[in-house]
Amino acid sequence: AALVRKYRPEDGEAWLNLGLTALLWGTALGAVHATGGHWCAVTYLSLSLMRCFMVFHDAAHLSFFEGAENNRMLASVIQFFASYSYAEWDAVHNPHHAHFGDPTVRDASLTVFFSEKEQAELPLPMRIAHRVIRDPVLFYPLAG
Repeated sequence: AALVRKYRPEDGEAWLNLGLTALLWGTALGAVHATGGHWCAVTYLSLSLMRCFMVFHDAAHLSFFEGAENNRMLASVIQFFASYSYAEWDAVHNPHHAHFGDPTVRDASLTVFFSEKEQAELPLPMRIAHRVIRDPVLFYPLAG
């Protein structure tokens, strides 16, 4: 209980983080405009948008603010900055946590496609292809 309590949302900290996120996003957008799209400014904007998505993720899981309604409202607003529909997230991602780790359930949000046993039973070319595609150097740029 003490471990979980340590990570519970706290509204004061949440508002500070939201303000910092907005400030970073605004300054990044300004930097892109002022530099005409210099790669450093674009990288800065990309990182601030990643932070927006993290805030969206926590709000959509009702864990950014203490109250569920504040989280829903934030997710509804920040969805436009995160480029992901809150309604879609609520319909697809949140329910997947109800059966995460259950190998009998397959859904579109799974990131682990095979059990170790299923992986071992694949033909060698498929095992190699799966390993290459799932390498972080390829997976993350392609998955995005």
